[in-house]
Amino acid sequence: MNLSTDAMAAPAVALHPLLLRLVQETRAALLDAETFEGWVEHPSAAMVVFVEDPERYKETLDLAVIVPISFIVQMLPVSVNGFGVREATFSYYFTRVGLPIESALLVSLVATALVMLFSLTGAAVYVSRGRH
Repeated sequence: MNLSTDAMAAPAVALHPLLLRLVQETRAALLDAETFEGWVEHPSAAMVVFVEDPERYKETLDLAVIVPISFIVQMLPVSVNGFGVREATFSYYFTRVGLPIESALLVSLVATALVMLFSLTGAAVYVSRGRH
């Protein structure tokens, strides 16, 4: 939603350059306590992204690159369902940005578990419909 270009012209908070570019190029609204209610009442489809301070948590921007790359690499036909390849990719990139391997494995396995869970709910709906 674009509340107004006046509200975006001079953000009250200092934004990371990548976030500032996102706001400027998409003409997105910056939300705070005063503008949130008006934004919620807007009748159009919207997306909210909560972001930590990228200067304080440098991993935030790194993950925005690592996760999509890892999911693309897992599509290589070298293992069953990308197991092993995905974990190795996450581990490699996490150690490159100074994060522990345990975190890499946790992110990879939780993401895989969520995909499987959502797939199983779809399978349950498919089976419950029966053949027509």
